[in-house]
Amino acid sequence: MYCNERFLLAYYYKQPPAYDLELHKSVLKHLSIAPIFMLVNGYWAMSNRQIFSGISNPKTYAHEPADPDHGYWPLHADHSLAILIVLFMLATHYAITKFDIINHYYEKWLLERIVKVAGEIDFDE
Repeated sequence: MYCNERFLLAYYYKQPPAYDLELHKSVLKHLSIAPIFMLVNGYWAMSNRQIFSGISNPKTYAHEPADPDHGYWPLHADHSLAILIVLFMLATHYAITKFDIINHYYEKWLLERIVKVAGEIDFDE
């Protein structure tokens, strides 16, 4: 068995494909949004009030499904709120860096303000 595998590895199996920079860029692009999905799922899990707060909603009828009061809305000021705040901060950072929002909307406005302020400054020599 050992000799067979060595022979097949040396003479039969093809060489793996060479990976280039495009593969790395693609992986980084797709994994850059993974923390946002992790925080969304973490907030959803931590907002389960039935497990973490001991609050359960009684059923009126036996055939009703149980309602764990577990969802994204309404917001509860409990331990899941910290995850939600970090989620919004990370999503905002991702949107600003990904879509270049600052430069797109404010670059012209900032340059006009700088020129206006620089024009009003007197330099006494």
